[in-house]
Amino acid sequence: MARKTKAELAAEAAIEQAQRLEVARASYTDRLMGVLTRATKENFELEVRDGKFRVEDRDDRRFSGTFYLPSAWDTMADVDLFQLEMAVELKEEARLEREQRAQVRATALAKLTVEEREELGL
Repeated sequence: MARKTKAELAAEAAIEQAQRLEVARASYTDRLMGVLTRATKENFELEVRDGKFRVEDRDDRRFSGTFYLPSAWDTMADVDLFQLEMAVELKEEARLEREQRAQVRATALAKLTVEEREELGL
């Protein structure tokens, strides 16, 4: 098997990068609308200002909790969209964890007898 030259490897890498960018460009609108839907369910505020979607985490008013996303794709918009996706995902995971803990507590409390509830002051 012949080894590839440095130029051939670089050309393959450039082609792969171009393909990734084209996929990102083609999927940007769908990803944007999907994450905006998820974000509004996780207490993010959505506002359209100056032709951009302004998404702010109501629970985290620091600058890092605000995202500005244009409707058209560019490389910076893709980076910002990825950061918003990660922020939404973290909030979704935290909510699911809280719900699971509440379910475990409710199940544990349901197993207690009347005497045990009285003793615990519940």
